[in-house]
Amino acid sequence: MLEALNDQISTTNVAINAALVAGQATAPLRKKLQALQDDLSAAQARHEAAQLIRMPLLSARRKTTRRLSCWQRMPK
Repeated sequence: MLEALNDQISTTNVAINAALVAGQATAPLRKKLQALQDDLSAAQARHEAAQLIRMPLLSARRKTTRRLSCWQRMPK
């Protein structure tokens, strides 16, 4: 998702530059660019929030695995 938005932003920037060189209006392209940048910011925020939620879960899983490993190594 983030990569696709970055690609669209890049393509829109190229289109804006081409429109400027050709002397064409850039307002619609700039509006599209702003919307894409807003979407990218929101997607990045969601991604970061998901990472913050995921990290404690991974840490808890590692601790549980470590405990199990110690228990499994105990002599009978």
